[in-house]
Amino acid sequence: MARRARETRRPMTLLIQAARIAYQHGGNPILTDATFEVRADDRLALIGANGSGKSTLFRLMSRRLDPDRGAVTHARGLRVGLLDQEFPLDPATTVREAVALAVGDPAALEAEAAELERQMGEAEDDEALTALLDAHALLMERIARNDDPDRGSAGEFLLSGLGLARPRWERPVGNLSGGEKRLVALARELAGEPDVLLLDEPDNHLDFAGKRWLEAFIRDYPGAVAVISHDRWFIDAIANRIFELEDGRIDAYPGNYADFQRQKRERLERAAQLRELEEREFRKLK
Repeated sequence: MARRARETRRPMTLLIQAARIAYQHGGNPILTDATFEVRADDRLALIGANGSGKSTLFRLMSRRLDPDRGAVTHARGLRVGLLDQEFPLDPATTVREAVALAVGDPAALEAEAAELERQMGEAEDDEALTALLDAHALLMERIARNDDPDRGSAGEFLLSGLGLARPRWERPVGNLSGGEKRLVALARELAGEPDVLLLDEPDNHLDFAGKRWLEAFIRDYPGAVAVISHDRWFIDAIANRIFELEDGRIDAYPGNYADFQRQKRERLERAAQLRELEEREFRKLK
């Protein structure tokens, strides 16, 4: 699945650029002067203290939120997928149907088109009919573009890899536990194969095998991936860059979590040495 995406997706280098963005929530500053870039093949881990605004930053990166100051720029035609803390799912849809529709299973797309056509015949007013017509037109475009006969099995590949038991696939999403719903939401985001995947704590509710599978999936993914996780071993396994959110700013470090710890320790030691030198010079001048 990821290999096919790598072969067909147009090459891109700079995907997202943020320039001196600031954002407040409820009068509390979350970001004050954040500047960073996301490039193709990035495997980013966003770290920071609880409540520092990591999830908010992901919403800004996906442009679900607008910054109070500064700008977040996307490459033309960029598709961004976001696994958020909130993941709306149709409770009446089965697990298999939810993921099949996201992955582009031809049978699922045709069934969705038939359902939209049924709803059009029962539309209450012109506004509702227009919305259904627009949704139907977009879906028909997607069906026309979908020429991969293997799409039907891609959803099963994702659900199996994440460790959701096969007997659960035919259950309505509304009957699942909270952890199982999150696995379905994660599978849907992976299925969409966007150019940039923003995954907020994707390793929650995964067992050991599921985490190892997700690590391999992220390493092989053809686009850029950014994750928020509290599991340093998971970060060590997938990251090639670390973004640290601290005091409203972003500091970027190359490498994984172990590299970040070493580099930050060295930076703090250099800063302490510089302060000591400045204090000695001040005392000498005084």
